[in-house]
Amino acid sequence: TGDNRTDTLDTAVAIIAALGLSTGQVFTCVLINTSDAAETITLADGADADVVNVGQTIAQNESALLVIRCTSATAVSVYVVGA
Repeated sequence: TGDNRTDTLDTAVAIIAALGLSTGQVFTCVLINTSDAAETITLADGADADVVNVGQTIAQNESALLVIRCTSATAVSVYVVGA
């Protein structure tokens, strides 16, 4: 608590299994930063789970749409939209 943070994505294989994705499918969700101070969240790549617009941050009281696209049976691309 009290600091900016970087969250590393899980592995692509784990994300694909958890969401039941097939190649070409997309899953969306919202990441909301409800920190109690001016703390930002940054997403980092996981194994074969690539953040396309790396370095995009989500500031306190902001949210971002995460678009997870399954690019193969073992890889995903994650887009951070609107932060």
